[in-house]
Amino acid sequence: MTGKIKYIILAALVASLGLGVGFAVLRANLLKRPELILEEAARRMDLNLKDIDYTQISGERKEWTLKAKQVSYEQERDTFNLELVRVTVYRPSGMEIEIKGKLGLFNRKEGWVRIEGEAQLTNDQGFELKADTFMYNLEKQELTSPDMVHLKGPGLRISGRGIMVNVAEWKAVFRSEVTSEWRGTTENKGA
Repeated sequence: MTGKIKYIILAALVASLGLGVGFAVLRANLLKRPELILEEAARRMDLNLKDIDYTQISGERKEWTLKAKQVSYEQERDTFNLELVRVTVYRPSGMEIEIKGKLGLFNRKEGWVRIEGEAQLTNDQGFELKADTFMYNLEKQELTSPDMVHLKGPGLRISGRGIMVNVAEWKAVFRSEVTSEWRGTTENKGA
């Protein structure tokens, strides 16, 4: 009888050691790429999360952070539906740009975030850009909107229909129906 107990104890020790090593290896691989957890879970089931905070890091520099109060994964379109979404873009110069809105869609494979419902872009220099919707390409660092857009900042206000903002260079091009006001003195209208 004691011989059987020794073998049972030995088998239990070997099994627990095997589980421990397996868990350590799995954990080490998931810590290298935490987004794999989301991808794997999304492949296997519908996913609903609350209060997410995801930061994309390249090298040793933060590129952008995505925060949302509520997230659900839509398998057919391979997108994440977001509620109360906030994207912070970290420029190499140190300036941070924040894009937020009530709703959003995030497609990690194609590298874009669509933000809608009182969409707003702000930066730490006092500029604010508002529209109904924004589409932000994460890799190109390009923000676009076909909507009526309103920009205000220190000493200026510009409105127009449609915009393309190169976030990396902090340059903006309004597409049409542009109206500008400089230091509150004169109003200029363009085509």
